[in-house]
Amino acid sequence: MIVVKLNSSFKVDTTASSSERKLYLRPENIIDLPQDVTTNIEELEKIYLSTIIQEIYIMYIDDPRSNENNRSKQLLAAVIVSQTDEIFVLEELDTISRLKQLSCSQILQAVLIVKEPLQIVEGSRVSPLQNIDRETLKNRYRTKVLNMLLEQENIYDEIVDISSKTVQQQMPSSRLLIETDMILDLALQPSIETINRSDCKDIFLTGSTGFLGAYLLDELLKQTDANIYCLVRSISSTNPFQSRVFYLHGDLTLPHLGLDEHQYSMLVSKIRSIYHCRAAVNFIKPYNELRAANVLGTVELIKLSYLANCRINYISTLSVLHENTQSGYVQSKQVAERLLEQASEKGLLVTILRPGKIANFYQHLVNFIVNRSHIVVFVDG
Repeated sequence: MIVVKLNSSFKVDTTASSSERKLYLRPENIIDLPQDVTTNIEELEKIYLSTIIQEIYIMYIDDPRSNENNRSKQLLAAVIVSQTDEIFVLEELDTISRLKQLSCSQILQAVLIVKEPLQIVEGSRVSPLQNIDRETLKNRYRTKVLNMLLEQENIYDEIVDISSKTVQQQMPSSRLLIETDMILDLALQPSIETINRSDCKDIFLTGSTGFLGAYLLDELLKQTDANIYCLVRSISSTNPFQSRVFYLHGDLTLPHLGLDEHQYSMLVSKIRSIYHCRAAVNFIKPYNELRAANVLGTVELIKLSYLANCRINYISTLSVLHENTQSGYVQSKQVAERLLEQASEKGLLVTILRPGKIANFYQHLVNFIVNRSHIVVFVDG
């Protein structure tokens, strides 16, 4: 067992054997969580879930190594299940913290990463995470984390100092993360048909407040009689005067698109097709900073498409054909397309549209909606 403590955010101890069990800590001076600060743990767990973090259990523990005025400092600790290399898990935690603008009280300070699912074995019965009460989980995993801390009482005297320059030299390129993201979760499978889809005609649209998305919304209203549900981050940016347009406040990067259970179930039962036009478009930012919206968001829509047994129409870019591109934006769109291709191989109805110049693409898009083409459309600008 090894405890790794570093001078900034979570990083990898490259001297440790991959077979050793590691507890990752943020240094004491980065986050000093007040004794009485609490947060909604179960909501925080939902925020941290992703394609990399399959399961997570978060808990408060009293740091046994610190006792000031007979009061122990609290640590926000987590046990994470992931089949991905630990370096990507740590990167994911920092990315989520930054993108979701989490407060200090919501940032994990101690992390134990495991491969096996979180479960309790009692005799011949195995209880998975969702069936275990939180007190039982706390008793099991709190003890494990505390024991690892106590085994290294002098950890603060053995800080692993990794400068930004050294980190850049040691961290693998984003290519490894891209290769991991390109593999669609094997657990994602089309659902068994349970409802009569012939009565479903409504449309789910992302990106309706963007330049292309606004034209797409207008054309969908003209060319169909469907109700259109638009996912938006801010209700204030919407047009409330369209009787067939319904705005849902959510977030592509969150499980279930950040929608409540009623809204999500309603979409599953009503929609005939999805038009995914939303993207974080930036030609300077690296892949890591764009993957949440452009890749993880696409995964969430694949999940919705599977559940609703409906077609997903994905707005991509001609630039994906440039295989040697170094643009993080293009890389994120390439990964999203690859995930959709794998979903299509499993039976999902997929259409990919690749615009070049937006002006020319608009006319092709109108034709597509009118003809309801089921082919992949390439637009050469």
